[in-house]
Amino acid sequence: MQRENNSSLSSAASPRVRHRKRSNEAIPEPSRANGGKLLVDDPMVVVIQIFMAKELFNLLRKAHEDRHLPGFRLLNWHFFVTAMLFVYGRLLSQPLVNTITSDKFLYQFVCSLIKYHMAICYFSYIAGFIWFILTLKKKMYKYQFGQYAWTHMILIVVFTQSSFTDLSTGWLQCDPGPLFKPEYYTLPGWISQWFTWKEISVLPVQWHALCLGLFASIIAPFGGFFASGFKRAFKIKDFGDSIPGHGGITDRMDCQMVMAVFAYIYLQSFVAREGITVEMILDQILTNFSFEEQQSLLIKLGQILQGRVAYS
Repeated sequence: MQRENNSSLSSAASPRVRHRKRSNEAIPEPSRANGGKLLVDDPMVVVIQIFMAKELFNLLRKAHEDRHLPGFRLLNWHFFVTAMLFVYGRLLSQPLVNTITSDKFLYQFVCSLIKYHMAICYFSYIAGFIWFILTLKKKMYKYQFGQYAWTHMILIVVFTQSSFTDLSTGWLQCDPGPLFKPEYYTLPGWISQWFTWKEISVLPVQWHALCLGLFASIIAPFGGFFASGFKRAFKIKDFGDSIPGHGGITDRMDCQMVMAVFAYIYLQSFVAREGITVEMILDQILTNFSFEEQQSLLIKLGQILQGRVAYS
């Protein structure tokens, strides 16, 4: 009887408490969720980047000068692929290593590629640099160097902005995080005299959404103003014609590029938690440790945990 009374009192005192799922309920595996999400989001970003790069590459292209430079257009795409390898190689390193574990040769091959990822990207860029030097021709130096600088500016605009939108951050799980747990605020007494409300509940994520919405409606449109001024300077209407009747992809992404940088900085400054996670440590172990070192670490960690269990 005492337990029943206590349980009834506790339930009456806290009517707004939400019950979470118990540990024995089925919870989706994070790896499966990540894998499915990865196959949906990242190709969409890559397709947008390819269309933006294509439109910007064509913006200052002069057809009569390209006829005297066979293969020079391929150089732009060589730098594009190198930048894509540099950006996405870093983002996909951890899921790729965690996925490929059955085949020993393939596992070691992928680990080697990830370990020397930066060196591979650097030498790929150097190969493009040498390619550019070998294609220089008289009376076309100014045009070629202008295209070289334009290519790098395109890569900065396309990849630097989009890499801030880390779509692989914060996977959806069953147990809601602190941002999605309501916080209750008691209203002043004069409000309860006019209305029936005594307190309100607000999710912390709603405050963040308010900040993002204000920036998107007030500051982000200046990215569109900048793009409009840029097009007027070159006396063109649109950056491209990828979307019939609406211009190109770049015309649709001008404000989003400003918003992407702010969203990343806001996430790192006010939302994301600092510290080392299990995934970060596991990534370093799988990438930098040999198989023997991983076995030694597993044995030592097991001994430490057994000792703690024995003393507890």
